[in-house]
Amino acid sequence: MAYIYRILNKITKKCYIGETKCLDVTRRWNQHKKTIENNKGCCCPALRDAVIKYGIENFVFTVLVICFVDDRFKYEIEYINKYNSIFPNGYNITNGGEGGGGFQGKKHTEEVKNKIKTTLKKKYIDNPELKKQLSERNKIVLNIPEVKERMKLGMLNSNKHQKATRTPKTDDVKRKISEGLKKYNNENKPIKIQQYDINNNLLNEYTSISEASKKTSITRRVISLYLREKTKSTKGFIWKYV
Repeated sequence: MAYIYRILNKITKKCYIGETKCLDVTRRWNQHKKTIENNKGCCCPALRDAVIKYGIENFVFTVLVICFVDDRFKYEIEYINKYNSIFPNGYNITNGGEGGGGFQGKKHTEEVKNKIKTTLKKKYIDNPELKKQLSERNKIVLNIPEVKERMKLGMLNSNKHQKATRTPKTDDVKRKISEGLKKYNNENKPIKIQQYDINNNLLNEYTSISEASKKTSITRRVISLYLREKTKSTKGFIWKYV
């Protein structure tokens, strides 16, 4: 598992969005504090300068998303955009998604930045179906008692500016997270749908709403609304579950 986190300045309300795959997420917060205190190796000089100016006691560390390791970069980019945390509005100095050292040795062109924003907006931000799925998956993990306790302990230690107690994930916690996500995935497998013309003649069958949207250029939202009987207009087509 991986985490997307936020470091918020309580005074200015500016923030830094980061990602980590540390087993103990609070360890990442401690790493930030240590590198800032030692004034070396900090991947974000804007955050470092702000902590030096306002004091570590005026910064709060919170977890925004728990996700799979392979998904962490896309969420980092999405939340940097959501919180508008690019310097000078915040403390991020890139759009995210680089991994392994942040901004050091890397620089995006304006063209690349625009492509990243456009791709994310199309695939994630403007996709209510996917946003709902991701939200539900996140709730499953956060509702596991052991995960709740780890989060609570980590946040309490961080807010008190103490060294967070390291509590590596046990095999039991990992198993429960895996079982919870597998159950969700099994209960939410893609459902086949069929496309008909206005005379109720079958035109096509698709493995999912996403496939139908991709091949017909009709948005997922419109197809979903029709299937839930919340709209009567789908560009002259009728949709049914198989």
